[in-house]
Amino acid sequence: MQIGLCIMLSIDFIAVLTDITLIHINRKRRRNRLMDSRQRYTLSSSYQLNENQCTTGIVLPVTITQSSCYLFYTCSSLLSRHMYPAGDIRLYPLTNFCYLFCQLSLLLATITFHKQYLTTYNIQKRKLLEIQLTQSTEQYFHSLNQHMNKAFEIRENL
Repeated sequence: MQIGLCIMLSIDFIAVLTDITLIHINRKRRRNRLMDSRQRYTLSSSYQLNENQCTTGIVLPVTITQSSCYLFYTCSSLLSRHMYPAGDIRLYPLTNFCYLFCQLSLLLATITFHKQYLTTYNIQKRKLLEIQLTQSTEQYFHSLNQHMNKAFEIRENL
């Protein structure tokens, strides 16, 4: 049981390190792209970099929260099992408390995810609302509308 808890904790730790590594790689690629203007711009790679930044920004706090709570659960569970023998009656409430804390950590991770998602979503929504049509864009759509109206009039007259 103790080995299983340690293995699960190490998997959690590896997940946190992987998320942090992805953030650093993504920042480095974005920085290099800004510094090297000769690099060919592709929409798909730019979209991928933006999506990587958005998703790792949401997932990293959740992973850190879950790992830190699981670390507390693992340590308290191992200490309670080490302090009391297997048949001791005092072990049962401690085990239940550790299990309850593990469930609360999952709830805390879910709340953290929801908060991060709403923050990211509101920032993206605000950016979309700030985009306004420029004068040239308005002129283009106005001339396109006139052209389409003329084409429909000619088509109706035939």
